[in-house]
Amino acid sequence: MMDNVPLTRFRVHFDLLGDAKRTPQTLDIWASNPADARERMLDQAKAQSQRIHIHKTKVIREDAVC
Repeated sequence: MMDNVPLTRFRVHFDLLGDAKRTPQTLDIWASNPADARERMLDQAKAQSQRIHIHKTKVIREDAVC
């Protein structure tokens, strides 16, 4: 079990797949690494009975200039 793994905020870019159309979306998610972020995103979509296609997963640095 990974109790003491620090979490990082990731921005997941994905398409929400609907009836013959793709709707671009982004979502910020806390995870331990990019693979974990993608897995959490897929689990969340599955729980909501949604189909998605993930494009990229980027780290959001807290000290980045907005």
